[in-house]
Amino acid sequence: LIQQAAYERVHEKELRSYHFSIGLQILKKAIHTTRAEPLSLVAFIALEQIIMAKDMTVPDPKVRMSLALLFLRAGKHSIQVAAFPSALSYFERGLSFLGEDGWERNHELSLRLHESMCHACYLNALPDRVPAYTDMVISHADDFMDQVKCH
Repeated sequence: LIQQAAYERVHEKELRSYHFSIGLQILKKAIHTTRAEPLSLVAFIALEQIIMAKDMTVPDPKVRMSLALLFLRAGKHSIQVAAFPSALSYFERGLSFLGEDGWERNHELSLRLHESMCHACYLNALPDRVPAYTDMVISHADDFMDQVKCH
């Protein structure tokens, strides 16, 4: 009760900053896995802290791309365990880290996140949201096989 009262007294912008900082600190300690290994529970806790930070700006493009990749991995894992709303949330957050230059900075990651969003929208019964992501994949795909994945 005291902890909740103290939490409520902190300004929302400050809270977002705290959540983001906590998430990054946890990630630094938790990420020991390769891309082939599943993310640990601690990594998911860290990503949830970053989600709670909402629209925090990350100026470093390397950090943004690393976070986008981690959110892609978390979303794919969530689909495997049928946690479809979580997958959608993870993919959305991953896309937010790509930024406006995401396609130029990391084409493959951008493609995979947009494809995953198409899939997650279907799994969450949100077919009206699919065309926006499909259009992005079609307009940026290097070959026909990448385009097919969203249809």
